[in-house]
Amino acid sequence: SEPENPNTKLPGDYQKSLTVFERLVLIRAMRPDRMISALTTWVGDTMGKNFVQQKPFDMAETYSESSPQTPTFFVLFAGVDPTEWVEGLGKQLGI
Repeated sequence: SEPENPNTKLPGDYQKSLTVFERLVLIRAMRPDRMISALTTWVGDTMGKNFVQQKPFDMAETYSESSPQTPTFFVLFAGVDPTEWVEGLGKQLGI
């Protein structure tokens, strides 16, 4: 079976009569499995998409923001290795 659409309209007049925040409370009570999607949409609509969408990592921009007093610190996650980015930028800059 196909997964349900997380943006499915609420039944009856709930879609029109409840505020966006009240709909979040209802979703939390009735479908907690839908909260991440609902909150992501709410934060994006309320605060702006830049709060929920991460722009791609740019090593050159990161390097330009660093200095001897403000070094770059990488927090590594499984499957992520910045070595290639660092070495590539070093070659590009002739360092």
